[in-house]
Amino acid sequence: MEVNIPLVRSTEPEVKSVKAYADNILINFDRYMMVEDLTTAKIQVFDANDNLVPGTIEMLDREERFKGDTIYYASKVKFLPTNEFTTGTVNVHFNQCRSYAGIPMNDVQGAGVSAEVKNFIVPDTVFLTVGEDKQETVYAAPAYAAVGKNMLFDVRQTDLYTVTAPSAVIASNGAATITFHGKMPGTTEMRLAIEGSELETYMLIVVKPAPVPLQPTSVEVVPATDNTQAKPAAVKLFENGTIYLILDDHRYTTTGVMVK
Repeated sequence: MEVNIPLVRSTEPEVKSVKAYADNILINFDRYMMVEDLTTAKIQVFDANDNLVPGTIEMLDREERFKGDTIYYASKVKFLPTNEFTTGTVNVHFNQCRSYAGIPMNDVQGAGVSAEVKNFIVPDTVFLTVGEDKQETVYAAPAYAAVGKNMLFDVRQTDLYTVTAPSAVIASNGAATITFHGKMPGTTEMRLAIEGSELETYMLIVVKPAPVPLQPTSVEVVPATDNTQAKPAAVKLFENGTIYLILDDHRYTTTGVMVK
């Protein structure tokens, strides 16, 4: 990250979002902040009973100001309480937290503590063939945190495959169903995400060519050309688009070359 001085924002920074879960709080600022201000001394969490919650703060996108510099900024942090929250709401106090431009902010943000979707259970690879419609069931866990939320399907290459819907509502068991349609051979990936969450994962999508249907096999008796010599009749065999002549248990091409 290299700050362009003429474009430095001189307005007071703001908290973009606060999302509270049982074992962490995700805080997102509207710009990069000085990391020395993103500590529990200046970001304090209080429970619904106005008790200070002990914990630590983890930087999620810490970056140096310039390459090789010793000054760092971050815009996303995670508060990790020493013990899981037992009340339904929390309040986060921001005291003189400065942006990268040195502009301080003071704010209080409240948030309800909700269950957090922790991970996906999906196949590593989905195999399709051209022209095929195929359903796959994927899961978000824990199910009680995911139920009712939208699982988003981000198709990267619609020329290779499509899905019937860009999202699906997660069922009570954490499941969501995706219907794929293979269009063209190739390999790509699909991104899955939970609406309103930063959790995401990827699946590899492999589309194979449609199998070539076997052509029908037919048999035809070819009479001998000279009956006076009592030559045996040949059998004409049509197999996978090629005509063969069967005579005396041998197979010949129509040009007379024995192939078997």
